Amino acid sequence: MQPVRKGVFLVRKLILFSIAMSFLLLSVYSRSAPSAPVKITVAISYEPQLGAQLTVADKQGFFKAQGLDVTLKPFPTGAAMKEAVVAGQLDVAVMGDPPALTIGAAGGPAHVVAQQANISGVQAIVASMAVKTPKDLEGKKVGYIKGSTPEALFTTFAKTYGVNASKVQLLTMGQPEMVAAMATGSVDAVVLTGPFVRQAAKAAKGGGWIMSTATTSYLPGREGPKKLIAVYGLVVMSDNFLKKDPDAAKRFLAAMAQATDFVNADRIKAVKIHAAASNIPEEEVERTMSLATYQMFLNQELLDDLTNNARFLYSVDALKTDVNVSHLIDARYLKAVRPTWVTIE
Repeated sequence: MQPVRKGVFLVRKLILFSIAMSFLLLSVYSRSAPSAPVKITVAISYEPQLGAQLTVADKQGFFKAQGLDVTLKPFPTGAAMKEAVVAGQLDVAVMGDPPALTIGAAGGPAHVVAQQANISGVQAIVASMAVKTPKDLEGKKVGYIKGSTPEALFTTFAKTYGVNASKVQLLTMGQPEMVAAMATGSVDAVVLTGPFVRQAAKAAKGGGWIMSTATTSYLPGREGPKKLIAVYGLVVMSDNFLKKDPDAAKRFLAAMAQATDFVNADRIKAVKIHAAASNIPEEEVERTMSLATYQMFLNQELLDDLTNNARFLYSVDALKTDVNVSHLIDARYLKAVRPTWVTIE
C-alpha cells in the first residue's frame, strides 16, 4: 500500500502547486492591468478620411478591450484641435498635417506618434462647368483655405498646368461656405477636402466637376494618376499624456491599429459604423473612404512628404519657423505595438 499512498501524496502536492501558481499569475496580471479604465480625451473630426478608425475603435469596443475609457470630442477644424492641444485640454488628436506641423514649428507640447491615413486623394479642386481648362481659372474667383494643404494643392496645380496664379482671385473661406458659394455662383472654383468635394460639385450653379485631386487628374485628355502633393492624417499626443501614462499611449495605438485592420478588412461594415456615428450619408462616407489609404506607417516617405509640406507652409508664412519633422515624430510608441510599421528612428 505504500506506493499508492506515496502517489496520492505526490498528486496532492502537484494540485497545491498548480493552485499556488494560478494565484501567483493572477496577482502578476492584476498588478500589470489597470484597476480602472484609463480616461483619455481624444479630438475627432467626423470627416471620414480622418475619423473612421476612431469611430470603429469606439463602437467595436477596441478601446474598452485595452482598458481605456475614451471620450471622443468633436472639433470643426484642425486649427481648433491644435489650440486645444497646446492649451493642455486634450490627450490625443487625430488631425491633418498642417496643424500638427504648426505645433512643431511653435515647439508645442506634443508629438506625432503615428500616421493615421494618407488622405491625398480626398483633396480636390472643384470647378463650375464654365471652367473647362486650368487656364480658364485666370480672372476667376477661387475659394480656398489659406495656409493649408488645399492652398499647396492649388499652387502646385497652377504651376503644373501653366496657370498664372497672380491672375486668380483667391478668397479665404470655410468649407461649408465654399459649398454655398458654388451654389450661388459667387465663386468659380474651390479647393477643399472630404465629403465637401462631392457636395460642392453637386451644388455648383449650372453644374460642377472635379478638375483634379492631389493624386489624380480629371482634365479632359489628361486623365489619370498625377501626384501633385501628399497629405496625411496624423495621430498627435500631448507630451503630458505621454509622460504621465506611456503604457496607455501604447494601448491606444494598439486599439487604433486593430481599427485600421478592421477598416481595411471590412470596408462595408466600417462605412456603416462611421455613417451612423457621424450622421453623414453612407454614400458620401463610402466615396470619401475609398479615396483615403488607412495606414499608420512611420516611414521615410511620410518624413519626406511632411518635410515638403512644412517648407511650403513656411514659404507662405503659415509657419513662423521651419520644422525639423524628425524631431516632431516620436516612433517609440508605435514601434512597441506594431514594430513592422516603423522603419524610421
